[in-house]
Amino acid sequence: MKPVVWMHEDCLRPIVPGAPAIFVFESNGHSLKRLVFLYECLLELDVEIEKGEIVPLVRSFAARHGADKIVTAFTECPRLMGYAKTLGAEVVNDDPFVAAAGPFDLKRFSRYWQRIERQALKL
Repeated sequence: MKPVVWMHEDCLRPIVPGAPAIFVFESNGHSLKRLVFLYECLLELDVEIEKGEIVPLVRSFAARHGADKIVTAFTECPRLMGYAKTLGAEVVNDDPFVAAAGPFDLKRFSRYWQRIERQALKL
């Protein structure tokens, strides 16, 4: 099997070591601070960075690398999981940052952070 990894904003680490990886910035209204944070994280990784529509860019990336599957990490974000389903991606359960019961309000990071801050800072 020859997988490629689709990294997304909730998957910023290589979940399949050695596999080619892609991250696609889409126009979805992130703040400039969030975009800078994501970009700086990605610069530390061996990942191809694109801008545009996720599904066609990830499919094209997989075809260029002769991949037989696309792998991504599970996220609570329904939008990203919708893309994973459309891509036919294998969704793996990554180690959670913290163990917290959802559902979460994912519209603003600060709301999520308020719920998990105490656990996160114990690490």
